Amino acid sequence: MAEPYVLAAPLISVVLAFVTRRIVASLAAGVVVAAIVGAGGVSDGLRLLAGVTWGNLVDRDNLLLTAFSTAVAVLVAHMGRSGGTRALVGALLPLARGPRSAQLSMAGAGGLVFFDDYASCLVVGTTMGPVADRAGVSRAKLAAWVDAMAAPIASIAPVSTWIGFQLGLLATALPVGMGAMDLFLAMMPWRLYTFGLLAVLLGSAIFGRDFPAMAAMERATERRTTVDASGPPGRWELAAWPLLTLGGGGLGLLLLSGAMTSPSTSPVDWLREADSAAALFGAAMAALGVAALTAWRGGVPRGTMGAAATAGAATVAEALVILHLAWAMSDVLAHAGAAEIAANALRGELSTWALPLSAFGVATFTSLGTGSSWFTMGTLLPVALGVSGALAPGEALFATATAAAVVEGALVGDHLSPVSDTTVLSALSCDVDVWTHARTQLAYGATAATLAAIGFGVGGWVGAVGSAAIVIAGGTAAIALQPRSS
Repeated sequence: MAEPYVLAAPLISVVLAFVTRRIVASLAAGVVVAAIVGAGGVSDGLRLLAGVTWGNLVDRDNLLLTAFSTAVAVLVAHMGRSGGTRALVGALLPLARGPRSAQLSMAGAGGLVFFDDYASCLVVGTTMGPVADRAGVSRAKLAAWVDAMAAPIASIAPVSTWIGFQLGLLATALPVGMGAMDLFLAMMPWRLYTFGLLAVLLGSAIFGRDFPAMAAMERATERRTTVDASGPPGRWELAAWPLLTLGGGGLGLLLLSGAMTSPSTSPVDWLREADSAAALFGAAMAALGVAALTAWRGGVPRGTMGAAATAGAATVAEALVILHLAWAMSDVLAHAGAAEIAANALRGELSTWALPLSAFGVATFTSLGTGSSWFTMGTLLPVALGVSGALAPGEALFATATAAAVVEGALVGDHLSPVSDTTVLSALSCDVDVWTHARTQLAYGATAATLAAIGFGVGGWVGAVGSAAIVIAGGTAAIALQPRSS
């Protein structure tokens, strides 16, 4: 059993990330420290680190999830370069006739580009800019919608660039009787920050009310008739057919793989028994094939897929490095017995019901400082799940709520931190300076985060459905009490 000092390794990563803003280097440093302390020496620590790194590199599920993430990134880049994503989102333009319908169209556009947060920021922001101008909606409000519909939506989509990363982390410390996909689906009712954020923004659109900083921007905005003709015009089929293949194929292969191994006739049981890594990889490869065929028939220039492969792989490279470092951190901490050490330290000091709330608070603080949801999840999720299993063995409820709390806390910083990549991309794509975007959306996110904290705090008594109801009702009431924007 290692010394309790091994628990300082994730903290070292977080502090270094705060100070240096170098996510990969900070996480790598924490992994090295964990290995040395956990093994009791430099030479033994390096041998331990080499062993777990090689094991993760050759692990079959890890390889499939890595390949899936890369394939989806390539698909996203191809649809963008061919103009398909822009054309698909552009189909919403005729639906926006006033501020309310324009904002609902923004939400719909973000829902269409569910498969990647970066693509959502860039495509929805640039495409919906003319809609906002014509309807009299400020660019700051558009940026708030774009940011809210990027990472939060990609994180709950069962087929996206996020799913492989999350499944890989969830698999590090699964509750008894649950698979990674099973745990991911069970977390859905606990996605409290996402629910609260959508409730506040939808309430704002429907009631025509905003928090003060955004209301001032809305009142100063006049209707314009600009039209953005930049980018390739494309055809909606270039994005629709690959996405249908990715989503439908992913669900179909998940069900098929589960049905082949489960004696049950229930689709829910099939999903629980599904080989998620293989199913998602198969769906991604099929989607790439459909994208290539659709592009060929649509007259897309040759070389587009090759260029997209290079660009897509580059966008996901850092994220995959973070994922592999997170796997290494998880394995090293497991070898050192870190979860048991933390649980023994907390036992008697932290009630089981408070674990999700504590996890949400730590994840929120970490993500706000680093601006990286993936770093936050990679650093905290394996540890939080391990502590949950040690404090409440066999209680899947608290493991599920704790895992969701880490993910939702990670989203708070991804959404609100001025140093977050999606915050910056949302501002740029909507032609708003970063500080204005961060300042005007702060009240929406802070309201959602406060309600989520309440929901996680009382979740042990009211359950997931009750917590979600508190968050949605509270978010709607909070925005309804604000003065009208115009």
